[in-house]
Amino acid sequence: MSKQVEEYTVQRVTYHSALPPSEVLAQLDKLVHRDASDGQALPALLTSKTKGEIVQRLNDISGGDFMVFGTLRHSDWIKTYFEMDAMPTLVSYKVGSPLVATTMLAHTLLTSLYLPTKILIVGKDVDESKGTKVIYDLPSSMIAAGDRGDLRDAALVLDAKLEDLTKRITGAL
Repeated sequence: MSKQVEEYTVQRVTYHSALPPSEVLAQLDKLVHRDASDGQALPALLTSKTKGEIVQRLNDISGGDFMVFGTLRHSDWIKTYFEMDAMPTLVSYKVGSPLVATTMLAHTLLTSLYLPTKILIVGKDVDESKGTKVIYDLPSSMIAAGDRGDLRDAALVLDAKLEDLTKRITGAL
């Protein structure tokens, strides 16, 4: 047995919005097709028998856009665990576009470590009127760390799509 440890730097992106967390979450749910994709994305990938069927089913779910692979409302369990009366909103989303992911997976299967991408929605205070932070680690800084070729180019496409999504949910667009 052998062990190898590689060190690299990840870039964390934080957007600040005056919008309350409930509005940011509602917009995110809409843009990642949560009603259609929550609980449907993985079965579509895992039960399809051909490339064409995968593409068709994913397009049926999300129109080729991002879709939800899972959510976790951390604020609910943390509030209970620490016996708190109130806590700011804290929700993580796993979102992705498998068809975009394939452009990176074609270069290295290690891309799978970082997909789907995680987004964290954080209320700035218990009082929703204080605004929201949206936080994620820049996909290209993880997927293509040190790479300057086609893999990086593909990861930069994902960066741009994630930035566009974030700007749309925070009211920056």
